[in-house]
Amino acid sequence: MRGLLATAAVATVALGVALALGPHDRGLAFVAYLDFVCALLLIGLAQSICRALPRQARRRRAHAPRAAAAQVEQSDWVERRLRLAQTSADELHRHFRPIVIEIAAAELVRKHGVVLEREPGRARALVGERLWELIQPDRPAPPGRGRGLRPDELRDLVADLEALR
Repeated sequence: MRGLLATAAVATVALGVALALGPHDRGLAFVAYLDFVCALLLIGLAQSICRALPRQARRRRAHAPRAAAAQVEQSDWVERRLRLAQTSADELHRHFRPIVIEIAAAELVRKHGVVLEREPGRARALVGERLWELIQPDRPAPPGRGRGLRPDELRDLVADLEALR
């Protein structure tokens, strides 16, 4: 606030000097001075409002665009993995399976206290055969290209994952 007051004082002195020394249009100089002072007042008002906001609200607002961009980027990444999973069994195994394993393993621990790698028998009973076929820890890579994930299989897979919640 002191900086704004000092700037206004300097502008006032500059206006006085300009009016005293120059043969300028006094009305134009005065209008320019008023515009400048109004701009300083608006800046001061904006600073006061920002200081009145809770600290978390300011931080959240500052990070919102980055968070939204990261979310869009992550969504695009998952969508690419899903498209790859639909092209071939190999792509399904290499690119989409790790995502499904991560989701299933997290839900197994969170809801049932079961660690997928340590208790595969209990995990298998909880997730069902269809989901187990994809997430079992010792699942071999498919031979050749094979077919990828069909839309109906994806719906079933999502339903199985949601059932874990």
